[in-house]
Amino acid sequence: MSLSIVGTTAGSYSFATGALTSSLGNSGTTTVDVQIAPETAAPLLSAAFSPSTVALNSDATLTYTVTNTTAGGLI
Repeated sequence: MSLSIVGTTAGSYSFATGALTSSLGNSGTTTVDVQIAPETAAPLLSAAFSPSTVALNSDATLTYTVTNTTAGGLI
């Protein structure tokens, strides 16, 4: 079984289930603790050529820059 949780407020939460019952018996209850992280922005990716105009058969450098926009430095 899986469960998708979308948090709207960061923090620790505890979820409890009811008993799963069937003709084969009772499973009992269970709990799970979940940590919802603060909402973070996705990392930014940019690219640039140097020089910006490249002549036929000449060299250029392509630079990728990844900018971490998250609060805690985690991506």
